[in-house]
Amino acid sequence: MKTKYEIGDSAWIYMSNHQGKTTKSTVVHSFELYGGKTYYVCEVATPIDPLLEVRCALSMSDAEGKGIGLSQLARKGLKK
Repeated sequence: MKTKYEIGDSAWIYMSNHQGKTTKSTVVHSFELYGGKTYYVCEVATPIDPLLEVRCALSMSDAEGKGIGLSQLARKGLKK
């Protein structure tokens, strides 16, 4: 599970109305809030203009079909 992303990295995120599938995005900015927690601005290409989503690493995945970070942590916890 990837916990840090760099500008230009690909990240897959869940979005509404995408039938439970992740959507490919590109990390375009990162910033810290609330005691040092890092958030990422993810750009999703659309036919009109790019859509920007703000996410933390736990709500992103570094590979399509791998599951977001939070679900990966939950699966690891169940296996213990």
